Amino acid sequence: MHLVGDKGVRRLRTGLPGRPLRVWRDAGIPIPLAGLEAANASWRFPGDTPLSRGIQTLPWGGDDFRIALTGLLWIIDDGEHFLTVVHPATARVLYLPLPPGQDFALRVTPGYLELLENPREASTSAPRRWSLPWLALLPHFAKLARPDDIATPGTALIPFPNH
Repeated sequence: MHLVGDKGVRRLRTGLPGRPLRVWRDAGIPIPLAGLEAANASWRFPGDTPLSRGIQTLPWGGDDFRIALTGLLWIIDDGEHFLTVVHPATARVLYLPLPPGQDFALRVTPGYLELLENPREASTSAPRRWSLPWLALLPHFAKLARPDDIATPGTALIPFPNH
C-alpha cells in the first residue's frame, strides 16, 4: 500500500506477523481491506492537515474534535496489541496500546476515541467498550505534529516497538 501526499509517495509497511485487520482514515472512515491487498493500492492524504499546523490550532474546547483528525491513518494489525496511528503529512507514527481483548472496532466521536470489542469474541454477551478523551492524547498528537526531518527515503514508518 502506498500513501500519497504532497511530499511524494511513502510505502506503508507493517510489522511481522501483523497485517492490517482494520484500517480507518481521518475521523474513522473505514478503508476496505480488499483495497489494501492490491500491490498498487494508493491512498491520498493531504500534506497540510490541522495537526501539521500544530497542536495549538486544534479545537480542544470545541464541540467536535473530529475535524482535527483529517489526514490520519488508523490501523489495527493481527497479532499486535497496538492501535497504529500514522500522520503521512509529517511521516510520523505512534503506537497506542490496546486494552485486553481482540477483534476491536474503532469509533471516533466528537469528544473521545472509543474501542468496541466484537461481542462474538468477548467472554460476555455484551460488548466491552473503552474510551479515551481526545485531551488525553495530547502528548501523542504533539509527537505526530512534528515533521520527521530524518525520514528514510521511500518509507514512512518505523517497526513496531519491542514491548
